[in-house]
Amino acid sequence: MFHLELFFQLNNGQKTFDFWKDIVAAIQHNYKMSAFKENCGIYIPEVKRDPGRYLHSCPKSVKKWLRQLKNAGKILLLITSSHSDYCRLLCEYILGNDFADLFDIVITNACLLYTSP
Repeated sequence: MFHLELFFQLNNGQKTFDFWKDIVAAIQHNYKMSAFKENCGIYIPEVKRDPGRYLHSCPKSVKKWLRQLKNAGKILLLITSSHSDYCRLLCEYILGNDFADLFDIVITNACLLYTSP
């Protein structure tokens, strides 16, 4: 009891919470590399069950444009930090089962770095 009273005295009577570790644990659980295969977490099982609830199919005009670029000799690259199974699920829903044919190179698990603008 003494430690709790001292804690409140040191913090001017305000309660403080250390919930960052819980947030990190939740993110790690939902987005770990094996989450797709294990069907664990909340997010991935829901997207797998009903992708149309979360995704929109790409208009045919976008696929046509990608094919035009490729036919014009442009190298098309799809790069994502997402796991390959998750990328395939999303791309097949958004672009169709032949999505890989639209790109010359597909890289997954890329560990992209994010910087602020």
